[in-house]
This record gives sequence, structure tokens and C-alpha cells, in this order.
Amino acid sequence: MFIKMHINMLSRVRELLVAVLLICLHLTAASQDYDEYLQKARIMLVEGDCDLAEKNYQVYMKLAGLSDAEVEKGIQDCIAKRDSLLLLLEKGGEIEDGEKQMFSDFVITVNGVSFVMKAIEGGEFMMGCVGCSEDESDRDERNVHAVTLDDYYMGETEVTQALWYAVMGKNPSHFKGEQLPVESISWNDCQDFIRQLNQLTGKNFRLPTEAEWEYAARGGNKSRNYSFSGSNAASSVAIYDVDSFNKGRRDPDYGSHRVKSKKSNEIGLFDMSGNVWEWCSDWYDNYPTFSQTNPTGASRGMSKVIRGGSWKYDKWYSRVSYRYKYLPIVKKSDCGLRIVLSP
Repeated sequence: MFIKMHINMLSRVRELLVAVLLICLHLTAASQDYDEYLQKARIMLVEGDCDLAEKNYQVYMKLAGLSDAEVEKGIQDCIAKRDSLLLLLEKGGEIEDGEKQMFSDFVITVNGVSFVMKAIEGGEFMMGCVGCSEDESDRDERNVHAVTLDDYYMGETEVTQALWYAVMGKNPSHFKGEQLPVESISWNDCQDFIRQLNQLTGKNFRLPTEAEWEYAARGGNKSRNYSFSGSNAASSVAIYDVDSFNKGRRDPDYGSHRVKSKKSNEIGLFDMSGNVWEWCSDWYDNYPTFSQTNPTGASRGMSKVIRGGSWKYDKWYSRVSYRYKYLPIVKKSDCGLRIVLSP
């Protein structure tokens, strides 16, 4: 029993080390063209040991365009934070306290496929189309109300086809590609995927609530109040009809695009506007007229909320406040999912 507990403890410390080193790279890398190096680093951190990872980080960060001084500072900062986490284990493995102190991004690997969960610090925001006229919004967006949320984690991107296949052993998507978002899945299919993912990881993933989705799309507590997730210019952050649908079925750009094809928003989330709609956990209903804390939506309904717009639709539908809905059995080639996790 002691050995098993110790192994579990080491596993959790390892996850924290991965998160620390990843966030260090995010904070120190000055170039926006290091994604491929970051992906290689993630794989090494998950599959290799920390010492080897540190040596390779120096190479990756130099390739990302940092000076020798910046690289050295980044490495030393990572080592210091790693050592502070290892001290937790030496003091008796008080990992729960450590996790609270180290609320940061982390990586999970399932059957060889890695994905990033971004730490979303909670806060209060105004939900709905703030200050919008009737010409600038739909009726169901206009009942603006205050919402307060706790911390949570959210997937850096939509669930990819690679991850869906790693969990479910099949790929239902119409447009095929490992790094394309999975689509042609119903809300009910998402529940099957999440149950299986939770069995494989021992965690409690779920779909985001509509409030969690909108708060994250707006940029969380770093929001700059953009109309789209990360910009007022849809073309810089969203895949919508002009990038895909309007080009016609014979064009290679027709359909969904690779995740992370456009810029991220203020908190490092990609594709919250456009590419594919994303299922939420809530039943669709009218907004309340009062403030709420951690709302989960109506207790019953006919349709489930979807958010974010897609490659088929005009940019109007990719606005962070726009709401739409589908029956939970509906499957569309422009509808996928993104997962969240409570700390």
C-alpha cells in the first residue's frame, strides 16, 4: 500500500513538474514561431526525465529566438520552481497544498497523444452582449448579467481527432486529419468520450458550462473586451466562412482547419471563435435577470447550448456572446467539443 501511494505521489509531482516547465517556456519564449519546439518539449517532458528535458529546453528556447542570457534565466527559474516542488515530496508529500499554490497549465498524455489544459483563474464578468444595440446582437444575448466563476482548467484547443481516436478507438469526423478538431459528434457522444477519458486518466473531465465557455472566450481576467476571442478582427483569430465554406467543396480549404491555425486569445486559448461549434453542458434557456455564481443553466430543456461559430458561418456567429443550440442527438460536420476540469 505504501509503495502504491508513493508511486501515485511521484506521478502527481511529475505532472506538476511538467506544468511548471511548460509555463516557464511560455513566459520566456519571445518568438511566436516556437510551437513545433514547444510540442517536442511537451513530449519529452511527459516521456522523459526532467534533467534530460532541461538540457533540451536550452536548445529549443534558443531556436525560439532568445538570447543566451534569457535562456539561462529561463532555465534557472524552471529549476528553482522544480526544486521547490520536490521539497513538497520530501516534507511528506503535501501535494494538495502544492497544487493550490501551482495552479498552472499542465499536460496529459492518453495512449501516446498529449494535450494541454490551460489554467483559467476565476473572476467576475458581465455575460451577454454588453452595450450592444439590437442591430449588433440577437435577443437572447441582451439580458446582460453578472457572473462569478471559480478557477478551472480548459483545453487549449478543441478535442482533436487524434485524441478522440486515442480514447475511443474510432474517428467519426467527416473531414479527416489528426490535428483537425473532431466533429460529426452529438452531445451524447461527447458524454461517452468524457466517461472513457475519465476512466483512462482517473480525472473528472466534463464539458464547460456556458458561463465558463464565455468567460474563457472573453479572455478571463485578462479580457480586453474584444468582440471575437482574442481580437476585434475575426480574420486574425477565427476560421469562418470566408476561410472555408465560401471557397466551395472542391477547394482544399473547404471544411474544418487544423487547430491553432489562427492566433490565441488573451489567456492562450485557440479557436474559441470559429472552426467548429463547441458543445456546452447547459440546456438552452433565456438568461436570468440576476447575478449568478458558477451557474450550470436550466434543469431541463430540449436543446443543448453550442458556442463559437464555425467554418460554415459568417463571422457574426463567432462573436464571444453569440448563442446557438442543437438537440443533443444532432451530429454536424462543423460541431465539436472542448473539455474542462475543476481543480
